[in-house]
Amino acid sequence: MENVLITSPSLNTKENVSGISSITRLLISYNVKVNYFHFVLGRKDNSKRGLSWLFTQLKTPFKVLGFVEKNTISAVHFNIGFEPFSLLRDVVPYFLLFLKGLPLYLHIHGGRYMSSIPNNPILRLIIKFFLKKSTKILVLSVAEHDYLLRHYPFLDLKKIYVIPNAIELPKENDIEKNFQSEILNILYLGRIDRKKGLGTIAEVLNELSDRKIPFQFFLCGDGPDKDWFTKQLSKSAYASVVDKGVVYGEMKDKVLSLSHIFLLPSFFEGLPMALLESMGNAVVPIVTPVGSMPDVVKDHENGFLIYEDTSIADIIANLNQERSKLSSVAFLSRKTMVERFSITRYVDRINEIYCSV
Repeated sequence: MENVLITSPSLNTKENVSGISSITRLLISYNVKVNYFHFVLGRKDNSKRGLSWLFTQLKTPFKVLGFVEKNTISAVHFNIGFEPFSLLRDVVPYFLLFLKGLPLYLHIHGGRYMSSIPNNPILRLIIKFFLKKSTKILVLSVAEHDYLLRHYPFLDLKKIYVIPNAIELPKENDIEKNFQSEILNILYLGRIDRKKGLGTIAEVLNELSDRKIPFQFFLCGDGPDKDWFTKQLSKSAYASVVDKGVVYGEMKDKVLSLSHIFLLPSFFEGLPMALLESMGNAVVPIVTPVGSMPDVVKDHENGFLIYEDTSIADIIANLNQERSKLSSVAFLSRKTMVERFSITRYVDRINEIYCSV
């Protein structure tokens, strides 16, 4: 059995609300053909970047080398968000792993890099280094695949693989959802950051409250803009907010089973695990067409896409009034997950990529 080093932030759900961590946990749990050794790259959500953190970062490249030697690593599955800070933090460990001559599977997440090529020449050089020195590149969608080939023409087409994220699907009998409930349950699940479109969410909730549409808003997660977000809400909208904090395990399953609508008007995304988990639990997605999300959500079929002229409040009001439509869209969203995003299909695809080297 092959020993593969896999990098990600902490796998402890109490420490990190991270899509990379989620998919890494699933891969380690389900891929019985590979012996994974997890190496933590990335800080905990609540940790601050002080002197202690800086000292830890300086030691990380040497820790990586020791980790490889100790565990007889034969390949590296390197997860990265291609955010400016991640690029600067991870380039030295990546360079040292390259010098070791190990196969490097570069798995790109996040989607932000598709919005623009960095102006900073150092960041541009770092991105080229990551791409050139990788053995294989894994991206989340055809759009990302095409973006890389368009902007980095030196890349070999055969080097890039499209592999969307995947989820552990609940059995249909385990989904206990009341589509006729008096109150509509709206879900936000993930990092509480205004770049996720929190300002838009606040406007929508305020409008729903003004229109006297009965709803509950499940706020699930943590992040730097939680206080800012709640201050954007009117008193009546705030009264409908249920702050769940970071949810995981049975608590997350319960929230997903109660929710009817998943709302994510984000400025940029890759392929968020929260979207897939919601759809897998028959929750109707209302999301912006950014990153890989339009590859999954088909407007007015298995969910709704938000454009400049879209009234999110109108969509929610219509679904509230037409509960049969709410139900049918919800189960079409789940069907999409069953057919395209199961974890068993994902593991098989990952192993094909490993074996191609």
